[in-house]
Amino acid sequence: MQKQLLVYALIVALLSSYTLSGQEKNQLTIITDNVECVVGHQYKMLMTDYSDKVYDYLKDHPRIVVDYKPADKTMIENGGTWFKAIKEGETDVTLLIYGEEDGVLGAPDYNNLLDQATFHVVNKSAVELQIPEWYTTWGTKRQEVDKELVDKLHYANITERYTEMTPSLTPELMKPIEVYNNGSFETPFILNYYNDNDELYASALVLINFSRVIPADKSPIRAMLESKGFVQTGTDEADCFEMLNEQTKTQATCEFFSLQGVYVMAVTQMGLDYLPNSVADVTRTEQSLRAYYQGNTLYIDSEQATGELLSIYSIGGSLLFQKPLVRGVQTIEMPTAIPVIVRAGETPAIQVYP
Repeated sequence: MQKQLLVYALIVALLSSYTLSGQEKNQLTIITDNVECVVGHQYKMLMTDYSDKVYDYLKDHPRIVVDYKPADKTMIENGGTWFKAIKEGETDVTLLIYGEEDGVLGAPDYNNLLDQATFHVVNKSAVELQIPEWYTTWGTKRQEVDKELVDKLHYANITERYTEMTPSLTPELMKPIEVYNNGSFETPFILNYYNDNDELYASALVLINFSRVIPADKSPIRAMLESKGFVQTGTDEADCFEMLNEQTKTQATCEFFSLQGVYVMAVTQMGLDYLPNSVADVTRTEQSLRAYYQGNTLYIDSEQATGELLSIYSIGGSLLFQKPLVRGVQTIEMPTAIPVIVRAGETPAIQVYP
C-alpha cells in the first residue's frame, strides 16, 4: 500500500503549573531530563507543557520551531528538528523553541527565542525499547477504555489540554479522539479514536525514533505484533511494515505526524470490524490508493480498477461522501479540511489529516 504522509498539526501539552507572584504560570516541561540513545539513531524531545510565552505565540501563529544545542558536538549531531547520537558517552543537550520566520515554512526565527530546556543524554551501542501496553480491544466503550488506561496502566488523559493548546484543532474535531501520556521518552503518547457510538476502533502509539520501525525486518514493534498474531502483508514506500491480524481483523501500519513542530512516527492499529460499512474479509493485496489534502481539497489518487465505491467518513464514522472510484486523480471539495477515513472497495482504510 502506498502511504500518505499525514500532516496532523498536533500540539500536545499536559497541565502543569507553578505559582509566581500570586499568579498561576505555565512553564516549559519536557518528557524527561535524562535519556538513553542508540548510537546512529535520530531522536526528538517532546514536551508536556509550554511556558506562557509559547502559548501566547501560538495564539497568533500556527506552529513553533524546535532546535537543539549540544554541549559536546562530538557526541551529538544537531539536525535542527532532531538530534543524533554520534558515539558512546554522555553530554547535555538544550532544546530551543523559536518562533517561525515570516514567510518561510518551518524555519526558525533566531531573533525570537521563546523558551529552552536542558536534558542529559547517554549514548549507548544498544538500548532496549520498552514497548508500552495500550488498549486495543475494539468496540469497547470510551469510558471503559479510559478507566483501563488511567487506573491500570497509569496513563494520564491529556485530551483537554491537547485540544486547548492546538491551534488547528477545535473541540468538535477532537470529539472522537482521546490523548494519553505515559511519560516514556521514545513512546510518549497514545491517541485513541472512537466512532459515533463511542466505540474504540483505532489506536496510535507515537514514536520519536524512526529506527524502531524502519527497516521493517529489524523493527522490535513488528516483532511484538507478530507475537500477538499479526502477519506482515507488505511494506510501504518508507520500508515500514504493513500488518494484519486475520482473527481480529486489525490492520497495523505506520503513519507520519507533525507534532510540536516536528515529524514523528506513529504505529496505528485499526480495528476494521469497527469501521463504518466495513467487511469481514479484508483484501490483503496491495492497495494502490493515496489520499491527501491541499487546502480544503481532498485528492484521491488511485491505480485501482474503476467501478469500486469510494467512501469518505469522518473520524467518528459518519458517512460524508460516496462516489464511484476512478483510476487516476479525482478531487473532492470539502467545506473545511478535517481528519477523514477513506475507503475504496474492500481494501483497508486510510486515515487522512489536513
